[in-house]
Amino acid sequence: MKHDIGKRLAAALISRKYKQGRDVLEVVVPDGPTLNCCLGVLTRLAIEDGVDLAVGMLPSGTMSFGGESHVLHPKVREWAGMKSDCGKYGDGWLVSDNDRGRPFEEIAQIVLDNLDDL
Repeated sequence: MKHDIGKRLAAALISRKYKQGRDVLEVVVPDGPTLNCCLGVLTRLAIEDGVDLAVGMLPSGTMSFGGESHVLHPKVREWAGMKSDCGKYGDGWLVSDNDRGRPFEEIAQIVLDNLDDL
């Protein structure tokens, strides 16, 4: 993973700007918050940096980014310099860590500790 982007992701995860969700990149809860998984936060950073993705909402409230709602879109993966679309590092996966409820603060540290592996 590109080190500058990994550091930005870690900072965003601990910023409390994003509320943590599971199973999808991003979901808008009716009359509630927008929830992101860690890779959803990365996708939002990519869009902020000008990565061109069609963004839409499915009837369930799940957001679609260029047709992807569960894993990184290839454009985001390329922008971030990621080796996989699920955040593979060593024996782990960022997406699995997130979906099992590991808090953003811990995921941020995993990102920082595994920049070269991601």
